[in-house]
Amino acid sequence: MNAPSVRNIANNSTVTSVASFTSVTATSRCRSAITKRFGFTLIELLVVIAIIAILASILFPVFAQAREKARQASCASNLKQIGVGALMYSQDYDELVMPQSTSTALPGGFSLQTYWNASYNTQTTEADPTQGLIYPYMKSVAVRECLTAAPIEVGVTNAYKSTTYGYNSAISAASVGLPVSEFTNPSSTILMADNAFPTATGLQRLSTVSPPYSWTPSTGVYQPALRNSGAAHARHNGMCEVLWADGHVKAMPVFLSPTSTQVAPYDNANQKANNVGFLTPGPLTGNPATDDAYFVYRQ
Repeated sequence: MNAPSVRNIANNSTVTSVASFTSVTATSRCRSAITKRFGFTLIELLVVIAIIAILASILFPVFAQAREKARQASCASNLKQIGVGALMYSQDYDELVMPQSTSTALPGGFSLQTYWNASYNTQTTEADPTQGLIYPYMKSVAVRECLTAAPIEVGVTNAYKSTTYGYNSAISAASVGLPVSEFTNPSSTILMADNAFPTATGLQRLSTVSPPYSWTPSTGVYQPALRNSGAAHARHNGMCEVLWADGHVKAMPVFLSPTSTQVAPYDNANQKANNVGFLTPGPLTGNPATDDAYFVYRQ
C-alpha cells in the first residue's frame, strides 16, 4: 500500500479547515438570527412603555375607587353597629335615646363626663374609650373610626369627644335622653353621620353634625341665620354615610348654601373642595323648616 503523499495530506487538511470554517460560520449566523429574533428595537420598547402608562392611568383610578368603596362598606358597618348599640341603650334605659353626655360629680368640683364614645375625667383630663355610653353594647373601640377619615385632624378642644362620626346636634342639645316616642319620623331623622369641619389649617373632627339652621327643640323655633359651614363630610366617593334614628344606614349627598358670603375657610369653594356641606333633602331652599327636615325629630 502506497503511503499518502504530502500533497494529499495538505489537500485533506485544507478541506477539513474549510469544512470547520463553514460550520462555525453557519453556527454564528444561526446565533445571530436567534439574537435578532428575540431582541426589541427602541421603538418597540417605547410603544410597550406607552401602552403600560395608558393602562395604568385608566386602572389606577378604578382601583382607588374600589378601595374607597370597600372603606365605605366598612364605614356603613361601623354606623350600623353604633345604631344597634344606640337602640339597645334605649331598651335598657326606659325607651330613652342616649343623650350627648351624662355627668357624675367627683370630689373637688370635678366631674366624670360620659359621652357616647368615651368618658372624660375633668380632674385627670383622661379619656377612656371603653367607658362610652354604648360601649357595653359594641365592645369595640374601632367602630368609632372611619378608615377614610384617618388623616383628619382631631384638634385640641374637646378632643376626647370628637370622632369621625357626628351626633345630631338637635338631639344632643337635650340635657337628658329624649323619649323614643318623641321621634315622629325616625326613618327620616339623622342620628349620626360622617363629619368634618373646615378650619384655617384643614379639616377637623367634631362631636356633632348640624343642620343648616338651628332648631330649638323646646320652642320649635328656627334661628334665621344660616350656619357658617356644614359639618357633614362626603368622603366616600362624594357621598356621606348617615345613620338614621330607626337604625338603618344610607349614603347621602351633601349640599352647599347657594348664597354663602362667608370668608375662608367657610367659603363655598373651600367646602366644595373638601366635600363638606349640609345634609338636606335637596339643594338648600332658604326655608329652615325644609332645610332642617332631617334633623328635626319632632314634627
